[in-house]
Amino acid sequence: MRKFAWIFVAAWIFMAVGIHGSLAADRSAAKEPYDIVIINGRVVDGSGNPWFYADLGIKGGKIVKIGKVAAKAGKRVIDPKA
Repeated sequence: MRKFAWIFVAAWIFMAVGIHGSLAADRSAAKEPYDIVIINGRVVDGSGNPWFYADLGIKGGKIVKIGKVAAKAGKRVIDPKA
């Protein structure tokens, strides 16, 4: 029974270290700039609610942030109002 307890503790430690490592990778990815930033755009979400102005941060072909995004955070900036 004692051997089983040590295996359980070791497995728990490896799992905790793995989770911490994946969270650290997520934090470092958040610091990288977006591929494209669209500023001052009208967003229509398809829910029937009225449109609203917002900025979009796009990375890897996916929208990763909707809201206020700094223009300097993107490699390419698109302003539909310009």
